[in-house]
Amino acid sequence: MAFQPADLGPRIGVGRTAEVFALGNDLAVKLFYSGFDQREAQNEIEFTKLATALDLPTARFYETIEIDGRSGIVLERINGESLLKRITRKPYELKALVREFAQLHSRLHSIEVSAKPSFRDYLSKQIRSASGLGSALIDQVISYMDRIPVTNSVVCHGDYHPENVIVSNGRLVAMDWATARSGCAAADCARTELLLRVGSIAHLDPLTRVIVSLGRGVFLRMYVSQYSNQTAPHKTRTEPWMPVMAAARLAEGIEDERARLLGIVHARFET
Repeated sequence: MAFQPADLGPRIGVGRTAEVFALGNDLAVKLFYSGFDQREAQNEIEFTKLATALDLPTARFYETIEIDGRSGIVLERINGESLLKRITRKPYELKALVREFAQLHSRLHSIEVSAKPSFRDYLSKQIRSASGLGSALIDQVISYMDRIPVTNSVVCHGDYHPENVIVSNGRLVAMDWATARSGCAAADCARTELLLRVGSIAHLDPLTRVIVSLGRGVFLRMYVSQYSNQTAPHKTRTEPWMPVMAAARLAEGIEDERARLLGIVHARFET
């Protein structure tokens, strides 16, 4: 459906792949940047549709649109605050919120799905574009990844962390399905654990950075414990996936994380 720029309300969000604008009182438009890979945009559209069809707690999908040659998605507008912001504002709610965070992730991983490209295909693409590894090490990491046993094929969010989860009307809502794929739950958990360990916090205000630095280890331990309570341990062995996730994360070019990510990769593949 075609819209005009004047149809959009104020910009209410901005990310690496898209901007989000209000549309009336109850809807929002996620508008991808010009030049953004349309295959990636279509993947996000399909997984947002899937999440809506499965009645998962997320911003419901309504339709696709185009504005000035830019593709976009019309979504339910979710009012609330990020899980990260909620915890920094109300740290006494940490235990309950981490439990819900882990439960929601486990719920995604209870849904079997088969879609192409898979999470493994996506990771392979990211690793091949990662800087600082060299072609020989890239081949070594991908060969290693291909030998990791895959215990299931489920909905993998691909970027599940406290800034991509919104606290809205007393429930947690998973946002941003840009990197969602079908894949192994352990790989998706490893991505979350990696982000909780080394994810950049430079974009946060100084007070929030201090709080996050002090509390991220606690959040990580609680998340791992809570998730493990709900899932068979053999299905969520994240250790084998950690160097793979670190190598793939390097493709995102976040300088604050680079040294630690390289350290994780080299610790496993040092020759």
